[in-house]
Order: sequence, then C-alpha cells, then structure tokens
Amino acid sequence: MKQYINSLLALFFVTFCAMSLTSCRNDDGTFENKVFINSDIAVGFLIETEETAEAVIRTRIAQREVQNIRITYRENFTLVDFFNQFYFEDAIALPRENFEIPTTTVNIPAGAVAADDIVVYFKNITDLNSDLTYVLPVSIVDANIPVLESQRTTYFVFKGAALINVVAGIGDPQRGNWLFPMRPSLSLADPEDNGAWNNGRPTTWGAGQSWNTPDVINNLSALTVEALIYIDEFRDHEAGITTILGIEGNYLIRIGDGGIPNNQLQLATSPANITHSDWVIPSNRWVHIALTWNSDADERTVQLFIDGVRRGPAVPHTRTAAVNWATTGNGGFFIGRSWNDARWFNGAISEIRIWNRVLTAEEINVRNHFYFVEPDSEGLVVYWRFNEGEGSVVMDHTGNDNHLGARRPIVWRPVELPPPGSN
Repeated sequence: MKQYINSLLALFFVTFCAMSLTSCRNDDGTFENKVFINSDIAVGFLIETEETAEAVIRTRIAQREVQNIRITYRENFTLVDFFNQFYFEDAIALPRENFEIPTTTVNIPAGAVAADDIVVYFKNITDLNSDLTYVLPVSIVDANIPVLESQRTTYFVFKGAALINVVAGIGDPQRGNWLFPMRPSLSLADPEDNGAWNNGRPTTWGAGQSWNTPDVINNLSALTVEALIYIDEFRDHEAGITTILGIEGNYLIRIGDGGIPNNQLQLATSPANITHSDWVIPSNRWVHIALTWNSDADERTVQLFIDGVRRGPAVPHTRTAAVNWATTGNGGFFIGRSWNDARWFNGAISEIRIWNRVLTAEEINVRNHFYFVEPDSEGLVVYWRFNEGEGSVVMDHTGNDNHLGARRPIVWRPVELPPPGSN
C-alpha cells in the first residue's frame, strides 16, 4: 500500500507542480496569497488492518494576513470520477457511515499562517469489501481568500492488502547474496562485516547441519517444490547457471548449464540431470514454478508447471533414492547458491514451499495458490514467504522452525501481487 500511495503522490505532483509554482504569480511579479492543504494529497489505508483510524488535514497560507482567514471543508464525492480517471483506479465513494468530520470550519488568525487541524475519523473499516477500492475526497469548499487549486482536496483511499506486499531481492547490487537453513539458536554475524565464512556459511556454525527440524525434509520419496521468482537477467558466465535451490551434486533446481540455454530449467540430481526444451523460464516478470518428483517404480517422473501450465511431458528419471536435504555435502542446502559463490540468483524471490507429496495440476491452479497457501496444508513441510520486509532472516511458517539466514542484508522490494486486475 505504501508503494501504491507513493506512486499516487508522485503522479499528482508531477502533473501539478507547474500549476503550483505559477498560479499565484501576479502580472507585476508579486504573488497572490492563497490558502492550501499542507498535508498529504493522498492518504492510504488497508481495509484488513484496523477497525478504526483517523487522519488530519493541515491548512496554511503562503504569507501572513491582517485579517482572519476562514476555511470550510466538506466531503466532495463529485471528485470520485476525477480520482478514477487521473489515478487509473476503479474506486467507489466511501460510505457515509464509515467516516465522520466533526469540525469542518477552521480559522487562520490574523498574523498567522496555519490553522488548527481538520480531523477525519474512520470507523467500521473491516466491514468494507477488501476486493473493492474506496475513496473519500475532502475539499476546501469555501474561504475568504483564493484557494490553490492543486492543493484544494485530499483523497483518503481504502483498499485490500495485496497477498504479497514485499519480496526478497537477492541479485544485484550484491552480486551474490544467498540463503541457507538457520536454527533459532544460531545467529548471523554483524551485517557490516559478516564475520568469517566457509563454503557459504558462517565459520562459527561448524560443519553440522543447521536445520531445526531435519526429519521433515529428509527421506522424501515424493515432493513438490514451488517458487515465485523474478529473474532480472539470466547469467552469461559460470556455465550460464542461475541457482534456485537445493544441494549441488545431490538434488538441485537451477536454470542454465553447459549445453542448454541459460533460461532453461534443469533438475541436477544423481544419477543424471533432467531437463526439457519446453522448460523455458521468462525473465523480467513474476513467474510461478512448481516442480513435482516421484521415486515410485510405477511413476518415476519429473513434471514442471510454469504459471500453472505443465510444460513438456512428464519426464522419466532413474533415481530410486529418496531426497535428503538435511545434509552438509557441498556446503548443504542453499537458495541462490550452488557449486560456488559465483552461481548466484539475479533477481527477486518469494513463496518458496517444499511439500512431501506430488501436487496435482488442480491444486497448483487453485485461485491465488501462486501467492499464498495455508501454513498447515497437508504435506507442506517448509514454507518461506519472504515477507519480513527487513533484516536478513526469513521465517518458516509451517511451525517446523526451519528458518533461513542470508549471506548479506536482503534488499526488500515493495510489490503488489497478484497485480491489480488479475484473476
């Protein structure tokens, strides 16, 4: 929501900057005194957050007057259509039962430049439909000096929170950030120097595995791995490899390799690597991938779904062993790192899930499944949402406490997913 409002404000001020700077100037070069709103032109609220809220409107004039200035405010629903056209929204008027403006008239005393605040109270916010956008325009409707038109109205906007509002950027400018399992008893070094590191992890952790609940990610004879990813740019060195997650030489999901395009997904596993020419991953947009794997003798196949659509056939494989991710071979399990530090992930990542069963196409395509699942879903053993918004630790939401630590501070990117208007 913060990103949405910042964009709204930016658009407003780009459009009206020239008007604000020139509309007060008289022919003789002096400025005509005008009254204007001196607080945010657009203020955003999330419907799910609080039952009640309040906001203030501040009023000023450019220069002192010898007389009292009287200013009157009113809700101004005639501007709903303007708001929608100007900000490319489809908002409706905030119902009258959801707001109150007890005092609508304020004064700027002679010799002063500011008035007391107008306070707007909002109530029963959670009763609003989170699938809709609501707007309350409040305007200066009367004053005994001219009003600066570009700052006559404040818009109070209510909308539902996006399912995903922040994601983890682990590519540039770090050129090699990555994540790894981290027991709650462990801690990262000072982010300023990160301490001593060995094979991708803090040296002080020793060689032991760092999963808090390793049993849930071992002995997986069937699994589904899901990830919501945004590739800024595919790699052109280190065999063109972009690492998603796993363990090098054991079970690793990556993009690119020697002999295949640098945008083609590959499952690198013993005894053989598995890929298909239809497993092409787009860049510069959000992509949901779901890879399913089964070691049953009667159904020993790998399937890849990209944005819910299976790409290529179910590819057979010859591995009979279960997947064990709580091991320390080749440095152990990483997100965004594999053989060495140079095979990093250049982009942003969210919603990584590991299941101990094969999800069906129908399950993968349930509405909003790309962006959220219930943490207690059947067979869900690890669930990293990447929605912390700060710090370098990513929490496991399943209750197994298999949290992640990051090599460097994560760059948290504001987003709105699913995108507005999508199904």
